[in-house]
Formats: sequence, structure tokens, C-alpha cells
Amino acid sequence: MKAYCRGGLVLATHTDEQTVASSAYGEGVSIVTLPNGTLVEIGQPLPALDLATRRTVASAEIDVRRDAILTAGFVHDFGGSAGVRTLDNRNEKDAINWLGLKGLVDAKIAVGDGGDLVTLRDASNTNFTASAATVADALLAMAAWRASVLAVSWSLKDAVASAADEVALDLIDLDAGWPA
Repeated sequence: MKAYCRGGLVLATHTDEQTVASSAYGEGVSIVTLPNGTLVEIGQPLPALDLATRRTVASAEIDVRRDAILTAGFVHDFGGSAGVRTLDNRNEKDAINWLGLKGLVDAKIAVGDGGDLVTLRDASNTNFTASAATVADALLAMAAWRASVLAVSWSLKDAVASAADEVALDLIDLDAGWPA
């Protein structure tokens, strides 16, 4: 059985065969796969879980946090009239598009055209322009930001996986270290 939880409370349950996205129940929802026979009540806290299941729950909470940070977008100050903009990072398609743009602006810089204006579209679907050099810097900063988000999630997941017991697991601060 899968329990859909937020803040330790069960919002819904589904059989393992049912595929329902956690987003169907709002933001910050994690999916917990429970051992067969586990009894849960909607609106109530999850029952006491064994260490392995608690690790699974913690890992799912880390995934939810990581995905929320990434999908909120990357905020960057492009300077000048472009100012501060949020760039989409909703999914792999966005990452691929930004990588393609990085290749384009790097090519412009390589041939001495780093001052050429490039049009971008921000998360509010507003077009703006910035020089190829400025865009290259922004995309490099975005890559560093994304890498730092992933590194925190990996570090927390490693800590969760290596927790020797419930006490050690409870000492892990799942909110610590995330970039702004």
C-alpha cells in the first residue's frame, strides 16, 4: 500500500498497483510504501514504522524538498534593465533547453560576439534580453545552484541510509543545508 503524506499525516492511500502522482494531493506530499498489513487512517499520523520504512519516508521527504526547490526556479540578477529574473527548472526538458542555450552563448563568446544580445524567457513567460556573456555567466551560476541542490539531497540521503538506529535517524535535520 502507498500512503500519501504531508507533515506526517496520511492524506490518502492507494494500492501498489495504482499510479497517482503525489502532486494530486498538493505540494510537499511524499509517497510512503508501507509493508503489507499496515493499518493507516486518513487524517491521522503514520503508525509507528520500522527503521527501514522510516528511512524510506525520510528519503521521500528529501526528494519532495529537492524537487520543490528546483521547480521553484533559479533566481538571478541579470543587471541593467533585465534585472532579477526567475528561470524555469521544472523538469529535464528545461535543463536540456538551458544547456542548449549555454552552448549557443559559449559559441558566440568564442568568436568574439559575447556582447551580442540574446533573448530569454523567464518563469513568468516574459521575454527579456541580455548579452551572451551575461547569459553564459547566469547559466553557469544556475548549474552551480542545481549541483548544490543535488549535493545536499545526496548527502542527506546518505546520512539517512547510514543511520544505525531510530535515534540516529531522528538527529538528521532534513531542512539543513539547502541553498536559497
